[in-house]
Amino acid sequence: LGAGKWGVVLPRGDEVVHWHEASHVKYSGWDSSALFSRLVGRGKELYAILEDVRIDYLGGAHWRIDLHGDHARRLSSDGGFDNDELASVVTRIGYGIATPALGTLGRDVEERFGDRIRALATDTDVWAAARFAFDIDRAYDKHESEQDGEQGEQGEQDGEQGGEQGG
Repeated sequence: LGAGKWGVVLPRGDEVVHWHEASHVKYSGWDSSALFSRLVGRGKELYAILEDVRIDYLGGAHWRIDLHGDHARRLSSDGGFDNDELASVVTRIGYGIATPALGTLGRDVEERFGDRIRALATDTDVWAAARFAFDIDRAYDKHESEQDGEQGEQGEQDGEQGGEQGG
């Protein structure tokens, strides 16, 4: 392709993937591609997950194909979950993939964000997934920082007590 041109390479013989990508063209804003290319780390990953959940619902309804269910089955069968626990939990909630126990983080994400994740099914706002990804990422960065701080403070207290006891 020449300058200023873009293209999508699709697998042969997998029409569901074609419909999924067509749904991105129909429902994702062109600016969302630019935003995605500039994001890094967990925020980028959360955005991709949430946008796919949104696209699979909207595109599936438009094309009358179960994109959401197909994507969930593919994730379940190939173990397509990320090593990042937060991203894995968001994926499982977004695709309704049952797990025996989501753990403490999973229960917290479900409680705080589960309804919003499921509401993406009808959200036609092209920026919804991007804003939401930032909200989740920010919520857990803060939570993790507070826990680290508490552990540091506890360690300092333990050290002070140890010094007093030893002296």
